[in-house]
Amino acid sequence: MSEKQLQEAIQLFKEGQKAEASAALTRLLETEPGNELAWLWLAACTDQAEERRYCLEKALEINPQNQKARAALERLLPSAPVETPSSAAAADAEPEPAPPPAPAVMITRKRPARQMSLYRKILIAVFGLLMLVVLGFIFIAFISGAFSF
Repeated sequence: MSEKQLQEAIQLFKEGQKAEASAALTRLLETEPGNELAWLWLAACTDQAEERRYCLEKALEINPQNQKARAALERLLPSAPVETPSSAAAADAEPEPAPPPAPAVMITRKRPARQMSLYRKILIAVFGLLMLVVLGFIFIAFISGAFSF
């Protein structure tokens, strides 16, 4: 199912429908946050540098060996300026710039739904049946008059 969603989003992107592709990829990532390709395509869908950086960092978090994501992130990040003595003195006089704002599209990582083990399911079923049997005996005892309030 996720492969189909990813292919549909890629097709939307190739047709120039970036907003629709971005929405489809966001829905996919809500259910499958570990999808490296979806993060890469979502980075391609956005025009905002901070959102693109966030998506590329998520892809690298999943696969640190991804050279395409690493190269795209290096192109995106500004290179560090080479300091000269005059620029170092000027830098001391200037205040630190404010950190960049958070991306508008933040994907929160939801905890995947845990599958209930077979042992737990059987235990719940046995406990439920035991409760029904006990309630049945109480009901029968009450109806027969052996038990009265």
